[in-house]
Amino acid sequence: MLFISENVLLKEGHVNKAYKYLEDKKLLYEGNTNPPKGSKKDEWIEKKHILFKSKNFGDDEDRVVKKHDGQCVSSTVRSLADESFEVLVVEDCCAAATDEIHLQELKIINMIYCHVLQSEDVKKLLSF
Repeated sequence: MLFISENVLLKEGHVNKAYKYLEDKKLLYEGNTNPPKGSKKDEWIEKKHILFKSKNFGDDEDRVVKKHDGQCVSSTVRSLADESFEVLVVEDCCAAATDEIHLQELKIINMIYCHVLQSEDVKKLLSF
């Protein structure tokens, strides 16, 4: 099993390279998503996001790659939780624009949409 820090991927430019690759292949576009399942439409605020054309590959809808505020991990976690997946987020393997935003977002999503763990916790869970 391989563990890698999202922060390292960001700092070394791998995320930007992958994003540019998808952009060059015309697989990204700016668009709106549907309200999350179970949400009240009158509480839904429509915002533009960068979407990946995942329907081209058999998915039921295009997926958010980058939210309007530039965040990525949070939207993925919320989307999976909305679809009834049990989600684990490894705190020291993801990142946000700043450490302050990172910690604030983890605090918000922990125990509501997911369980936030450290990579050491995950290693213990996976050991037999």
